[in-house]
Amino acid sequence: MGSYAVIAAIDEYLKEILADGLVPELLQDRSEVGLCSPPERGDTPVSIYLYDIRENEAFRVSGMVNHSLESQSYPPTYLSLYYMITVWGAGDIRFRAVQEHRIMGRILQLLKDQNLWESSRFGNDDAPNIRVEYLDLPVEEKVKTWTFSTPAYRASLFFRVGPVCLDSEKVRGIRRVLDVDMRVKEEGANG
Repeated sequence: MGSYAVIAAIDEYLKEILADGLVPELLQDRSEVGLCSPPERGDTPVSIYLYDIRENEAFRVSGMVNHSLESQSYPPTYLSLYYMITVWGAGDIRFRAVQEHRIMGRILQLLKDQNLWESSRFGNDDAPNIRVEYLDLPVEEKVKTWTFSTPAYRASLFFRVGPVCLDSEKVRGIRRVLDVDMRVKEEGANG
């Protein structure tokens, strides 16, 4: 089932993929990949920021979901999660940009290579697999997304992850038809 914790599970898995692919070649420690907004990053070189959550219109379900002969649940909601990943170099300013660009290139490579996640990893065997898509947004759109007054806008990577299944916990009892009594009346018969 896609419980209320599915968004946090997606966050953690994204963080795990990046940490696995960046440490030790480009980063020293797994803790250098963090889930935070750019102004809250502290000394985290790679910040993963969930900046938007939207309902995924392509996977809208309208009917009830049968669980047994006695119960149904309301349909799940499918979400698209929007992430901004920003890289912050440290060290000598003469080499910082090159290091940041290497990390960004590796992140792109990792998420392009691992762009299909099994929904069962997140507790839902019946949901479609989750796709990771790089968003090629215009610069104006990226700057609008960067709503922080400080620090100044930095080149960032934007991704959409979805569909993410969030199941309803609202269940209703139902009664099935168990017996049918049919009587046929002949035409022209009086009675």
